[in-house]
Amino acid sequence: MRGVSSTGFTLMEMLVVILIIGILASIAIPQYQKAVTKSRAANLQTMLAEVVRAANAYHLQYRKWPTTFDQLDLHFSMPQLGSWKAACGRDLVAGATLKGKDFEISLYNGGVGKRYRVFAYFTTGKYKCRGFIHSFDENDDRVNARYNHKTFCAESYYNLACGTDCENGIFCKNVMGKKKDSYFATIYRYTM
Repeated sequence: MRGVSSTGFTLMEMLVVILIIGILASIAIPQYQKAVTKSRAANLQTMLAEVVRAANAYHLQYRKWPTTFDQLDLHFSMPQLGSWKAACGRDLVAGATLKGKDFEISLYNGGVGKRYRVFAYFTTGKYKCRGFIHSFDENDDRVNARYNHKTFCAESYYNLACGTDCENGIFCKNVMGKKKDSYFATIYRYTM
């Protein structure tokens, strides 16, 4: 009687290989998604920094803050909207907004204490209403003085993608690795 040749894999060996691949995928996919989100966030943060630079240059020249993006030396190829109700901020109406595919960058001028801010945030997906804010407050309020001319990671807790009782920190803390600092109006601020 001839011996039986065993050149293939057994069912048990195949199941072990599939299990190992599944475990590796369950570890790799979330890390890949986090890396993609960090890359998108870095692009958004770079765009915000460019707007902040241009707004500061405008302020130095004209002694007032810009109210539209047309006043700034920017070269973004996105539509600019005039008075635009913020996607993430209760009844806030931005003076001007640049609308990207899945994000917005908005100028807010005025309000209590002569506050001038630029928001850059995602408008779709898991991180909707999360992004960055730069504050140009010109008041003498000692409480808010440490926020003047600084950029923060920010998460809106109004009109969130995941509902009204959404867990905060899923973007700033978990993705960007920032520590919660404070909140104002409808925004949680995280140190940069």
